[in-house]
Amino acid sequence: MTDIYALSDITIVKTIGAKIKEARIEQDITQKELSKMAGVSMFSISSIENGNNTSILTLVQILRALNRFDFLNLFFKEKEISPVAYARAMEAEVVYQRAGRTKKHKNTYDEEDYEW
Repeated sequence: MTDIYALSDITIVKTIGAKIKEARIEQDITQKELSKMAGVSMFSISSIENGNNTSILTLVQILRALNRFDFLNLFFKEKEISPVAYARAMEAEVVYQRAGRTKKHKNTYDEEDYEW
């Protein structure tokens, strides 16, 4: 597996472009068709596939058109909590309450209030 941190930014952008081109070709879609589907110019499609700089919005539009949001899964992955951290969090939520005495309520009515 490639150490992504060892790659230059330009190499990473070119790799992303190559993957987009690969996905487009696998789906047998031309650049012109993809540009219409994504709502971006053909220049944008060509530019991203050649590893040139593009906006994140353009990237998202292209990935949506290719139905390849799986490329972004790591960005939307929920942070996992370790079992130990979860247990500590649950322990912190426990609220201890002392048992209290029940108060006797005074009768607030008179026997005269009732008629038999």
